[in-house]
This record gives sequence, C-alpha cells and structure tokens, in this order.
Amino acid sequence: MEKVSDDTQKKILNPIFSNDRTKIYVLFLVIIAFILRTLVALRAPFSADEMVHGVHPIGFIASQKLQIMDESAVWFWLSDLSMKIFGVSMFGARFLSILFGSLFVLLIYLIGSEIFNKKVGLWAAIISTFSTFQLFHIEANMDTSMVFFVFLAIYCFILYHKRREENYFYFTWIALGVSVMIKPIALTFIPALLLASFYYAEKDK
Repeated sequence: MEKVSDDTQKKILNPIFSNDRTKIYVLFLVIIAFILRTLVALRAPFSADEMVHGVHPIGFIASQKLQIMDESAVWFWLSDLSMKIFGVSMFGARFLSILFGSLFVLLIYLIGSEIFNKKVGLWAAIISTFSTFQLFHIEANMDTSMVFFVFLAIYCFILYHKRREENYFYFTWIALGVSVMIKPIALTFIPALLLASFYYAEKDK
C-alpha cells in the first residue's frame, strides 16, 4: 500500500514541480500576492503608525531632507515618489509594501530552493503568498520594505558561500545597507551575518 501511495504521489507531484513549470507557478504566485496585497491596502483602515509615518513622505524629495525624526531617508524618498506616481492615496502610500511584499514571495522561493530544493521553495512561496501575517503588515510603514532587503542580503550571503563569487559578497552588504537606510533596526542583523561569516570561514579552513 505504501509503495502504491508513493507512486501515486510522484505521478501527481512530479508534473507540478517540474523545472519547466515551477517558474510559471512562482510568477503566478507573485501576481496573486500583488492582487491580495493591493486589495488589503485599499480596504484596511490606517493604523496608528501609519498616521505618524505615512504622511511624512509627502513632499520629502522637494524638501531635500536626509532624515525624518530617528528614521533614515530611503523609505521616505521612495514613498514620496510612489505618491507622485499614484497620487496621495491609500494605494500610493502603501505601494512600497505591496511591491516588496509581493517580491518577497519570489525571494522566499529562491532562498528555499538554495537551502533545500525547488519543492520546498515553492511550498514556502505558497505559504508566503497567503500569509495573513504578511497581509496584515501591508501598511504605509518601513517594515515590509526593510524585511525584503534583509532577506535579499541573506539570499546573496547564501549564494556567496555556495558559489564563492565575490560579487555576491558585495551584494550582501549593499542589500543590508539599503535595509538599514530604510529602517535602522536592520542593524541588528549585522552581528548575525558577521558570526555566520566567521563560522563558514573557519569551516572552510
């Protein structure tokens, strides 16, 4: 019975996870993620944090400022740009979270594929697409954008240690630098990457 069950699962799952179709499925998931996050962005009421930070980007580029309160400039600059394109609206204010929240699905697939395999990566992308936790954070704040670039740094870090190409090493710290320039709390990820770097350096010796 177990052998029959395994054969049946292979017949069903193998076409789904075939290399030719996986990219299509991931692209489809990213599109679904974008639609879901857009619907949430258009319907969810503003939170307290959004009432504080969400209005600060308006006119930020013209002001030529480099900082707002204790936050860095990149998110405010990009948010002002998105509101110039889409208007000062719920969609315009939350566009960065929609965009990076959707691209996060692709990123989590790539990370899962590198650490485990494409099946795990696809399952991770599916979970990320429909994650209520992620949908809840589609707001006019820095968190979703910051997390995307932190995970991009982690992905580049994985690629560097697997392939030993120096460009990935530089991309790791560039992505982490961007995340810090979005929200300084991303600095807390630097010790983890440094410790991992020292660990793999000693392991390679």
